[in-house]
Amino acid sequence: MKTKKLSPSVLASVVTDVSKSYYLLSTDYTLKFKYDDNGRTDKITGYKYWFIQDNSEPFQVALPAELNKNLKIFIGYKFQNLEAYDFNGTIYFRAESIQLFE
Repeated sequence: MKTKKLSPSVLASVVTDVSKSYYLLSTDYTLKFKYDDNGRTDKITGYKYWFIQDNSEPFQVALPAELNKNLKIFIGYKFQNLEAYDFNGTIYFRAESIQLFE
């Protein structure tokens, strides 16, 4: 997806509808590791989960390692400070935290 240079929070609101809930597709996650000059370390910095929203393709969101991993599938969630980054036409997402959508 080609996008203009937007701030991460604005880009997240352009490619998703931040006023609606996000649904967790699976409780399986991908670990994110810290990297330094010598490559990957064993320190876990976060987790990536798959989400979907009405009329969208599934997408991964990176969440901090401190986050509680007791998420339930097909439940509506909202993100705190959702950010999207465009790297060579691919959009990557991260958020500071997640909570139930009310």
